[in-house]
Amino acid sequence: ARHPVIRVMDPLVQAALQALSGVHAPDASHPAMAALESLQPGAVLQGLVHAVRYAADLSIRITAITLLRNSLFAHTRSLWVNTERPVQVAVQADLIAAMDDVQSPELHAQLLSTIGHLAAAAEANNMDTEDDGETYFWPQLLERVHALVITPARRLDAFAILREAPSAYAKGPGGFQELADLLAASIASANSELQRAAVATLPPLLGAYDMHSQAPFSTLALGVLFVAQNFITHGNTNDAEEVLLAIRELCTIAPVFFESHISGTITALAAIGGTASASTCRVPAVEAAINLIELLPDPARRVAGIIPMMVDVCVKMMMDVTMDDPDWLDPADLVANNTSLTTFSLRSLDRLATLLGGRNSWHTS
Repeated sequence: ARHPVIRVMDPLVQAALQALSGVHAPDASHPAMAALESLQPGAVLQGLVHAVRYAADLSIRITAITLLRNSLFAHTRSLWVNTERPVQVAVQADLIAAMDDVQSPELHAQLLSTIGHLAAAAEANNMDTEDDGETYFWPQLLERVHALVITPARRLDAFAILREAPSAYAKGPGGFQELADLLAASIASANSELQRAAVATLPPLLGAYDMHSQAPFSTLALGVLFVAQNFITHGNTNDAEEVLLAIRELCTIAPVFFESHISGTITALAAIGGTASASTCRVPAVEAAINLIELLPDPARRVAGIIPMMVDVCVKMMMDVTMDDPDWLDPADLVANNTSLTTFSLRSLDRLATLLGGRNSWHTS
């Protein structure tokens, strides 16, 4: 009641939005941008979020969400920082309400990203403070994300926010174990979009917390690998690449995620690197495996035949040269074409050699 949902837009903000509609990446020199700069920050914020919800013209709504996002996350964040707390709370409430109003897929995606970024910035910069000075984390968003993630039809929305602001669930009522269970259900579902979204949520989520907090998620490791393998089996190369890139990131920022299943993980990634038809899948798979070996050397050494297996994969990739690349043996060409499978394989072999302790270990390998 203290902070009613915004229903009125400043006419000057409305006129500026109409002038900016359809303008690609307007800068500060645009007259309409200058007009917005001259207004009170609170009035601009209220006007932008009002337009996102209620403007009849979709292009104006998209312009408004773009400006809103840019104004919130520019290096100065002048609009948000210079707006009074009651208006900030009203804007937050209206953004949450807009999640049910916005029907355009493009606008909806930008709205979720904006909410996530605002939540992350609010926590990182202590924008949200109680009167006694203690920080808190957008409590209405905690409640809403929890409601979304336990509702299968809205889980994609929750994952989109969690990718930007992992803390939006951990401080809520469900905690880590419930979220891990919901991610597991999504990964095991028959919905490929939900599978991809769940896997993509894991790197920022695990990267934000300590090893103890990561523990409930370790049971998801084999499921994540199965999703990648299943996409490859069914020829869904783009989906497989997206999942493998997330796996590569997980192997870098949260290697303990795979520690309990390190043998199966490295074997599966090596198999993808050696047999997948698309180089866009082979490269992240091999890189993920080597990252894991580097970051978990002791558990990795206990995997039988791990180095010969990885060397074999790298050599196979090195030999996978197409007829339209006749100069691949030219050292100068290798340096210039540093994204080729050949160059990637050579670098991977270098990394494996380093793991073995140098060239003296190569003979045994």
